[in-house]
This record gives sequence, structure tokens and C-alpha cells, in this order.
Amino acid sequence: MIFWGPIAILKLKTANLVEGKVYNLPAFIFFFIGGFVPSIVGISLTKTYDHNSGLKDLLKSAIDLKIGFQQFVIIVTYP
Repeated sequence: MIFWGPIAILKLKTANLVEGKVYNLPAFIFFFIGGFVPSIVGISLTKTYDHNSGLKDLLKSAIDLKIGFQQFVIIVTYP
């Protein structure tokens, strides 16, 4: 509600990424930051409650590339 709420309530245009236009820079900044807030909160809470070991496990799981051949083929061919 803090980042995206005012943008939605005031019906502000933020950006058109297809044309590369930014209509309202402060609204675009709030919109952009709002997209990263859940990740930032998750990392900070993991660090707070699980300390360094929990943070290391979280970051390792974020870059875990152990996938099977079938999943790899789906990922590469789907787009």
C-alpha cells in the first residue's frame, strides 16, 4: 500500500517500457522500488532470525541450478 497504493488510487501513469517513456518519475521510482520490497524484507528477516547461516542457505537456494534435462528443454524452448 505504501509504494503501489498511491499510484493505483491516483491513477498515475508511471511508464511505457515498450516506447521507453517515463511519464511521472517519482511514481515510477515508487513503482520500481515496490517491486523489490518483498525480496528485501525476506532477506532482512532471514538475516535477523536465522543469522548468517540462514542467509547463506537462502542465497544458495536462489542460485541453485540443479534442474533436469526435461526442465531445461522446456525452459529453453517455451519462449
